[in-house]
Amino acid sequence: MLGVLDATIYITLSLGFGLRFLISSKKIMLREYFVYTTIAILGFLVIPITSLVEGVFVTANIITQKVLPIIGLTVFGFFQFAAWPSLLTLTNQYIDLKKDGAAMGFWTSNANIGNILGFALTGLIIDVMQLGWEIAMILVALLQFFIAF
Repeated sequence: MLGVLDATIYITLSLGFGLRFLISSKKIMLREYFVYTTIAILGFLVIPITSLVEGVFVTANIITQKVLPIIGLTVFGFFQFAAWPSLLTLTNQYIDLKKDGAAMGFWTSNANIGNILGFALTGLIIDVMQLGWEIAMILVALLQFFIAF
């Protein structure tokens, strides 16, 4: 099942990127980026919420075990990669690359800080606070929402 989920997310990532490239425009509104990011986060949240509900009702069936996670990751992958080109276009709109090359260099050199903070926050939530992985995913998704906002 993990292989199917990985394949789902990578296929939809490429479809989202391709479609976003085909319908690209020179001007991207902040609202468009926020909508893409919010939809991606909602797709991401399907997995922990399904697991929490499944744990409460203990009626695990094919819908909650396989179908909902695949749908959630499809939505997540498609809209996550629709958001990425929008973010790059927004960055290029507001930063003059000829004048502000140092700003772009600083921005790109810090690309993995979000990953580092995400792993640290997840470790803190699970190991120190002794909360489940579902709660960790929900809290990290809420943090991503507020960062996008």
